[in-house]
Amino acid sequence: MAVFTRVEPGEARAFASLYFNAPEVRRLEPVSAGIENTNYFVDIEVHDQPRPFVLTLFEVLTIDDLAPVVGLMRHLASAGLPVPAPVSSTKGDIIGRCQEKPAVWVPRIAGRSEMHPGETECFSIGRVLAQIHLQGQDCPTHRPVVRSLGWLEACFRQLQSHLPPDIQHDLAQELAVHSAKDPELSKLPHGWGHQDLFRDNALFDQGQISGLIDFYHACEDVWLLDLAITLNDWCIHENQDYDLSRMQALLVGYQSVRPLMVEEKKSLPLALRRAALRFWVSRLQTRYGKGYQVDAACGLVNKDPGAMYRLIRSALALSKKDLARLV
Repeated sequence: MAVFTRVEPGEARAFASLYFNAPEVRRLEPVSAGIENTNYFVDIEVHDQPRPFVLTLFEVLTIDDLAPVVGLMRHLASAGLPVPAPVSSTKGDIIGRCQEKPAVWVPRIAGRSEMHPGETECFSIGRVLAQIHLQGQDCPTHRPVVRSLGWLEACFRQLQSHLPPDIQHDLAQELAVHSAKDPELSKLPHGWGHQDLFRDNALFDQGQISGLIDFYHACEDVWLLDLAITLNDWCIHENQDYDLSRMQALLVGYQSVRPLMVEEKKSLPLALRRAALRFWVSRLQTRYGKGYQVDAACGLVNKDPGAMYRLIRSALALSKKDLARLV
């Protein structure tokens, strides 16, 4: 996504030679959008056959973090889902090192993100998300929840002295709510999920989903939270109010594959708040924690934390009538 580590053509070719036989790098284009990883679009020619790839260098995740996620991606691809599977090296390794960073080659998928989705696209993304959840049950790799309640509370302790007083107050109150209600969420069905299925992580080609990308936050967590993360990006207006028609379409798509339990339906407002809270905290980290993101060579990486706070308020404003219509 954003570019934190520069890769020169010779370095890209040297890394590609570990995966392909006598490759030639015909294109090396940095991708400036995103948050955490360094990505390049790379065209590699092998025996006069050009092939498009994405070269991803991981700035934070370790090989141990990545190994189960790569296993999930390959598992989902083998099940026929539109997930590009990272390729193996000539020695059988998938994750290598480029510029001293863990790195992978992933086939580049045709299509583009739909940043203004309608009900049709929302139905499709809901359906494929449920397929990920069900297919992930058979995945042989495992990765525990990454952004747990404990993670949220630890981040707050680290950031607290750096936050403006009003944000400190509101964040502390929201964390207290989730601390009290965590048992309500944690008992719900769980398993592998994408955990970051925003609009820019899905590609459409001729009206169909052609690719789901950026699985690097994927872990085993409550499925309803993964669904809520998706609803919170695909089904909102610019002011962060919910678009109930798109929400309904996405939920219908999801339930056409995996119907929600009664307990999940009741917990949807809480899940929407928890999903927004996760990204509120992660964006506060970027803005006030002065982490590695400030060193990006190119690309806007500082997203608005306030948008996620407004989503929490929108979730609180959902009425029982709204919820009855949705689920």
